[in-house]
Amino acid sequence: MQSVSVAVAKDKLPSLLHLVEQGEDIEITRHGKPIAIITHMIEEPVSGDEPSSFEIAYRHFREQIEADSDYTDENWNEYFNIPREIQTGIRHEEDFS
Repeated sequence: MQSVSVAVAKDKLPSLLHLVEQGEDIEITRHGKPIAIITHMIEEPVSGDEPSSFEIAYRHFREQIEADSDYTDENWNEYFNIPREIQTGIRHEEDFS
């Protein structure tokens, strides 16, 4: 295992990451004391097909709302497609002038 200081790691991060991709572990030290180890753990790159954290949270939010109400996809789309001008509680810039 190669050991480098924080300063060296900062300056040489791309080359250190290349070593990690090759299977080498890199120990990061501060004042000679180990503080972290960079290791290669990712088996496969993350694909673009996986949902983002926002998509997961949004899906969970919709499931909760739909479980607690009679919202269907049609109601849901109708609700979110209301023109901004008639949505209750929304204030526009011109309301403040």
